[in-house]
Amino acid sequence: MSTTMSDKSSSSPTNPRCSQRLSSPSSESKRRTRITKVSSLLDHPTFSPAGTHPPVIVFSPTARAAALFHDVFNSIGAFPVWEIHSRLSQAKRTKTTEQFRAAKRGVLFSSDVTARGIDIKDITAVLQVGLPANSEQCE
Repeated sequence: MSTTMSDKSSSSPTNPRCSQRLSSPSSESKRRTRITKVSSLLDHPTFSPAGTHPPVIVFSPTARAAALFHDVFNSIGAFPVWEIHSRLSQAKRTKTTEQFRAAKRGVLFSSDVTARGIDIKDITAVLQVGLPANSEQCE
């Protein structure tokens, strides 16, 4: 597996206080590569000081990808996980958001359904896995 990490220095970051990096997996087994990469990032001291796993949101380009990440990391059981995407009812998405908001640690795997308007205190990192489906999701 080869990955490329580079600082996003050619344009200004979305938030000047946030470090932004681009990681591009090689073409072999992209799904396994992405799961492995997300796992290593979530365990990295930047995102999880001393293995504490404070609240992090991982955005995926599709509901299917968000559900897959949730299922994989839920089966590992290293930290609490939640999923939120368009395939869940509004009541389930609301309940999940409330649970994650109250949590001291864990990961919310989400599709673009929460990309705009989600307001959760104490999020330590937001990871975007894969490219958004269209440029409107980047605004």
